Amino acid sequence: MENFIDHTTGKSFPQAAINGGYVFILFSPVFFKDSPLISVVLFLVGILLSFTLSGTRIDLKNKRFKEYTRYYWIKFGPWIPLTQFPFITIITDRESSAAFSFKKDDSDNDEITYSIYLLNRERSQKVMIKKFNDKDQAMLELPKLADKIGLKIVP
Repeated sequence: MENFIDHTTGKSFPQAAINGGYVFILFSPVFFKDSPLISVVLFLVGILLSFTLSGTRIDLKNKRFKEYTRYYWIKFGPWIPLTQFPFITIITDRESSAAFSFKKDDSDNDEITYSIYLLNRERSQKVMIKKFNDKDQAMLELPKLADKIGLKIVP
């Protein structure tokens, strides 16, 4: 049996910063001959912006979890006992983004996602475990996760 369930929940920075990170990585070698220090700093900042992730790690053996942010492939976040979050559920989220244009062809993008969350006793705090674009996939995964972790499913 696995001791850990680990799911990334998304990037930690907005898309513009992530794209800027890729540009820093791409152009850092250009500065290497003239200024190796600037080149290395640009490369490291680019890696930080482009590859920093957020997620949730559940330790099944010790009955605890942590919401983490992964910087340079090291996960940071405090461990919290699972007893504080005894429920699990699916919550529908709407993620939207908008882009402005001077040509009057503004674009709005709405995306509905179905996420599995841990809930505390009062159901006032939630922690995302996993995100799906398809409701059926989320509904299939919910009982599996609830059984593995040993939590009660609530509507």
